[in-house]
Amino acid sequence: MTNRNGTNTANRRMRYTRQSIVTNTFLQMPRFLFAGEIAESGISNDARCLYALLLDRHRVSVKNCWFDESGEVYIYFKREEMAKMLDLSERTVSKVMQELKNLLLVEEKKQGLNKPNKIYLLSPIVGDDEDFNQYVDPAPDYNPDTENTTPTDTQNLHFQTRKNYASEPANFTVQDPQNLSPSNNNYNHNVRNDNNPSDNEVKTATATGGGEIPYTQILEMYNQLCETQGLRPIRSITGNRKTQTAAQFKEHKLSGFIDLFNKVAASIFLCGGGERGWKADYDWLIAPANMQKVLEGKYDNDQCNIPNHQVLQHRNTGTANKNERADPFLERALTAYATATQQTV
Repeated sequence: MTNRNGTNTANRRMRYTRQSIVTNTFLQMPRFLFAGEIAESGISNDARCLYALLLDRHRVSVKNCWFDESGEVYIYFKREEMAKMLDLSERTVSKVMQELKNLLLVEEKKQGLNKPNKIYLLSPIVGDDEDFNQYVDPAPDYNPDTENTTPTDTQNLHFQTRKNYASEPANFTVQDPQNLSPSNNNYNHNVRNDNNPSDNEVKTATATGGGEIPYTQILEMYNQLCETQGLRPIRSITGNRKTQTAAQFKEHKLSGFIDLFNKVAASIFLCGGGERGWKADYDWLIAPANMQKVLEGKYDNDQCNIPNHQVLQHRNTGTANKNERADPFLERALTAYATATQQTV
């Protein structure tokens, strides 16, 4: 067969191979999982991935004619199979499924008689008053020739050091921001402090009646606490968590969060040393009554009847050697305060 120019078109075609089919098979990830109310809810990446897997199972449903009397498609998908494909435990998968249910993206219908549940996927309805671009093309125009990518820079910020920072709460004094400037460590040049953070970055926002709230820096300080004390880290500060954080920042300022995290680090009970092994998490800590109690010392070791040998053991945790090192809480807190007071949003 030849085209209009007399060229043999057979030389411009190729057969599909097994390799080309395998490497061109994809899972679909709907864009609405990254926009609108779904994104604002703080949906986890595990939930996004599981939704993509469930969406892909529709092809199996169509093949097997799994439709109900209304013509709606349902899915059969075992928890253990989800766990294997996502490399998660079945317990975690159950939590992720519950997250999708809470977001009204998944419904399950029990059949009884030891039959598997029918799983229905849902998608959001976009209202006429909503911005459709966030679902279709949310990427802003970007010109590297005009975009300012220079990180915020201040000078001569010196950090204190102290031993066994996790053993006892310290009394930090937040200095005048005019006298603060970052040290030369890598943290101050990290992309999280860049003047142009990514769309997925938790940005500094302004609270009603208060100053700028360094959400990103508070998240970083808390996750640093989690690394040293074995607590559960968080991925973002959004939704109700963001509202609670703003309210607590308005009342206690940044110094209150510094005191809070250091008191948690010093408390054996809050770090899982109680009889039940319970550990505090971020949402529990920022609840108004709980944060006030922690700051007032209710969970200090001498108030929780912690045996002396446990206190000694706790003081030795988190210190790899006897050498004095910079306090990560103080470093991040002072940097956060300097950034929050000088950075323009």
